Amino acid sequence: MAENNLHSILVKEGLSQSQLASTCGLSSGTVNRIAKQKRTGAPRTNHKILKGIILLTGKEFAYKEVFPSSKEF
Repeated sequence: MAENNLHSILVKEGLSQSQLASTCGLSSGTVNRIAKQKRTGAPRTNHKILKGIILLTGKEFAYKEVFPSSKEF
């Protein structure tokens, strides 16, 4: 299972998994499983999550900041 920093970023930025899921068009279950590292997101899914974080925070995050051990496509 690939490690990610999604949970810590959500906590730090004061975002909920359901807010992120709604913003990026994914189910809250998918976001939950990825945030809890029970599932590795496909690159396309990870990019949706990254775009959602950027939209919600107004901050720039690099792919590798959120998903350091995942392959980018």
